Amino acid sequence: HAALPMAERGVEQAVAPARELLAEFETRAPAPDIRDQRARQLAGMRVHGLVLAPGEGFDFAARVLDQLGVPCSAGALDQLASTLHAAVLFAGLPILERAPQARPSYYIKLGLDAEVRPGGPNLRFQNDRSSPVALDVRIDAGRVRARVHGAASELRVTWIRDLRPSAPIPERSELDPTLPRGMRVLSQRGTPGFEVHVQRAIVDEARQRSVHEHIWHSYPATEQLWRIGMGNDPGPSFVRPRNDPRPEYVADAHLEMTQTAPGSFQVQRDAGRTGSYGWTARARMIARRE
Repeated sequence: HAALPMAERGVEQAVAPARELLAEFETRAPAPDIRDQRARQLAGMRVHGLVLAPGEGFDFAARVLDQLGVPCSAGALDQLASTLHAAVLFAGLPILERAPQARPSYYIKLGLDAEVRPGGPNLRFQNDRSSPVALDVRIDAGRVRARVHGAASELRVTWIRDLRPSAPIPERSELDPTLPRGMRVLSQRGTPGFEVHVQRAIVDEARQRSVHEHIWHSYPATEQLWRIGMGNDPGPSFVRPRNDPRPEYVADAHLEMTQTAPGSFQVQRDAGRTGSYGWTARARMIARRE
């Protein structure tokens, strides 16, 4: 079979007659603003239906970031990159380059995320199979779904994550004369730092072979910021600013996910120290700085 070049054809046509769904992953987050949503849709179009020939690689920066042509905020495409990274990981393809995000994301498990920036962190992976694979990306507001198609596979992929807190949350207060005296508004929810150990076990049932990968990486702590009112009593038109709506960040200390079917996982978890609400207070993980 001749090697297929990268092409933007429909997934059904691209991998015919090998239409097996190898892996699927979906994330959900609040819908971005109109500008970022437009950028995300265009980025998805650059990936959807893309075919990788045997041995061919995918470079998110070259394929998406350098070709986007529309403005967007930093991090606007991280959900797309993270979802695609997770799907490719559970398809068993080699991850050549991936960087964790600057802070934990609420839409994907810590350790499955990916950050992409022009001239900075990138996502790269490769088709190491003897037949083509095709990528299928669907985006609808805050919902992103990524699929990997190819010839039938008997790979069993297990992703394992262990984490421990490594740095307390730096907390700081700023005086704000636009708020009534004594009012406290949480303008940014902080997160502790984490050290994360990630493993991927790929078992080839047909060939009775297995691969075990290990990666260590760190997430720095993010500052928690309060605004403290120093102004006059509120007038009749005053509207209280909303606190940062994100809750305390919790994550299981130990997590195992084995793909049993595309998009379905057998999960084993141990909440440990970090997996239940209130853990940052119990562990005294807030370092106040006035």
